[in-house]
Formats: sequence, C-alpha cells, structure tokens
Amino acid sequence: MHSLAQEIQGFSKNHLKKQSTRVTTVTGKKLLEKRSDGAEGKVEQVEELEEESGWGFVEDTSLDLQVGVVRPFLLLASQDAAHDIDTLQRFKVCWRQDASTVCRIMALEDWP
Repeated sequence: MHSLAQEIQGFSKNHLKKQSTRVTTVTGKKLLEKRSDGAEGKVEQVEELEEESGWGFVEDTSLDLQVGVVRPFLLLASQDAAHDIDTLQRFKVCWRQDASTVCRIMALEDWP
C-alpha cells in the first residue's frame, strides 16, 4: 500500500487533463479560457463564445421565504420574505429593518 507521501512524490502534472474554463464577465460577455502549463497558470488562449448580450450573473427567480428565528422577537430573512405579506403575517412581524436597495416600502394599509 502506498503512503500519501509516496503518492505526492510520484505525482506528475503530465497526467492531468488539459482543462478550459467558461467565463462570464460582469458585462455578460462569454469567454473560453485555456491556461498554460507553467507554474503561474497564465491564460494562454481566450476565445469569445457568443455575441449575444446577457447579464454577468445568473438571475435567481425562485422565492426564498425561509425565516430564521434568532430570538423570539428577532427574525432574519431574505428580501423575498421581507415583502411577502403571508410570511410577515405568519410570523406576526410588526417592524421591519431592510438593508437591501430594491425592497419596496409597503403602505401602512398593506402592513399586516
């Protein structure tokens, strides 16, 4: 049986498969990067994949309505739960502190 030290000493980078990485920039540009074999692993080749524009992130369209109870009077949740009336009513929320920039402010008559 080989020890870990023997396996590390017998390791050769030549046994690794060449890999490429698909990169999406913040502007939505899609690239295929291939790295050199050198120790620094510098980018050897970049190929532009698609011309179509998109976002530089994957949009999450599913609601996250989980609520964490930190203390009986202190809840922690996502912005989805922060403006979901049913969730607010179920947890009997009377005050809300929101740190996001996109969570809409509810009118008093909409507040549970």
